[in-house]
Amino acid sequence: MSRIDKKDINQRADEMENAWEDGAPDVEFKGHTNAALRALRAEIAADESEVEDDKAKIKNKNNAIDIKYRRLNSMMVDVRTGVAGHKDYGEDHPLYGGMGFVMKSERKSGLTRKTEKPEKP
Repeated sequence: MSRIDKKDINQRADEMENAWEDGAPDVEFKGHTNAALRALRAEIAADESEVEDDKAKIKNKNNAIDIKYRRLNSMMVDVRTGVAGHKDYGEDHPLYGGMGFVMKSERKSGLTRKTEKPEKP
């Protein structure tokens, strides 16, 4: 379906409605009245207003979801540090590893050593 230039259609409808009201307010053209034109434009305006309300609701819902994700992340950080600092568990417990963290005994030293690369012939 092609895009509709709503702004252009509204401008032309304004012009048509005003001219029709001024020149022949009670005349029907091909079964259409000026009142019917105004009524259809009012329906469109109401639908557009409803769409804007729905967009605002969606934006608010997405903001609420983002806040919940921040809370979830903060909770996960607290649980991780809680497990790591717990006297019965700690950073070397399988529970810590099962939560997706690298257990202390499995960590690399972090040291890096420069190695000489052999020259290419």
